[in-house]
Amino acid sequence: MSGRYTVSLAESVPRGTALDDPQIPAAAAVWLDMIGSARRTIHLEQFYVSPEPGEALDPVLDALAAAGARGVAVDLVADAKFAKVYPAPLAAWAERPAHRVRALDLQATAGGVQHAKFFVVDGREAYLGSQNFDWRALTHIHELGIRTDAPPVVAGLEAIFAHDWARAAGEPAPAGAAAPPGPTAVLFEGSPATVELVASPESLLPPGVPWDLPRLVAAVDGAASRVRWTSLSISEVAEAGEGAAPWTQLTDAFRRAGARGVSVEVLVSHWGLKGPKGDALRSLAAAPGVAVRVLTVPPFSEADPPFSRVNHAKFLTVDGSAAWLGTSNLSLDYFFRSRNVGLMLTGGALVARLDGVFTRLWSAPYAGPPPAAPAGHP
Repeated sequence: MSGRYTVSLAESVPRGTALDDPQIPAAAAVWLDMIGSARRTIHLEQFYVSPEPGEALDPVLDALAAAGARGVAVDLVADAKFAKVYPAPLAAWAERPAHRVRALDLQATAGGVQHAKFFVVDGREAYLGSQNFDWRALTHIHELGIRTDAPPVVAGLEAIFAHDWARAAGEPAPAGAAAPPGPTAVLFEGSPATVELVASPESLLPPGVPWDLPRLVAAVDGAASRVRWTSLSISEVAEAGEGAAPWTQLTDAFRRAGARGVSVEVLVSHWGLKGPKGDALRSLAAAPGVAVRVLTVPPFSEADPPFSRVNHAKFLTVDGSAAWLGTSNLSLDYFFRSRNVGLMLTGGALVARLDGVFTRLWSAPYAGPPPAAPAGHP
């Protein structure tokens, strides 16, 4: 089986930085290749859609339009809250031949949003990663994703899409949309690896798709030598409001690992320094065995687009042999309230490549320790 199925990485890098890995293809090129191969269906689940004339998302949207014109059914589930922020692209989407769109409102049912970013082509291969369907995600933000044709992963993402497509219209969950469980043997650049789909929130998972949070905690608790985590931010806030008890399921796993002698490295974006997120970051940095750095991507010389110039990738590596890559930041909301997806991974060559990405970010001239708390801050 390991010779039949594959997994590969795709990256987006902010223009004008030295964060590019030439061994990892650009996400935009991967997306175009996958969309161009579609013959029957393209199922997309995205937080929102935000193009900009002349930028990198335009060819992707054109390729989707061309797919629809040749008879491919192109269906999109987007988040209902952000559909109000970016309504025009969704309206334009619905006007194209063979395109349909539904807005999923998870606020009422789970208290969160549709935050997953993935698509499935012809039920035979899939892509998931940190990139939103946003022109900035392809040119001004550091992002990382995975392309795979592993059947259980593809079937699991199709099951999630089918459930969310139905839920967005108030329809009953489809019968028989169950994902085959367990890791699948694949090849990464010719080397053996395994891949397994995980997702959240637990309350909205189709049959056969495991909840990601317990798997992440178990992976960190099983670490013997090194843990590396990166995401946009971390938060230990359990509920909105002053005096709320902290949520520390995953950050406490980092602290436990550091206390038993494991080297723990946590990297976040400078967006994660404000308010309670900054407090959680400084608390974690004070734990024995835990090192924390903040990556501040410099402004672009020609312009500085809003909501960009950050490291938005979300992945974990453990002991150089196991990993997770997904769409969740380290916050309760992403695991308990919002739709997110990820992959549990093993394989020396694959994890080594992820470790290489982490090292490049960690060692970048834009990365440094978190600043001290402001004067007078408790």
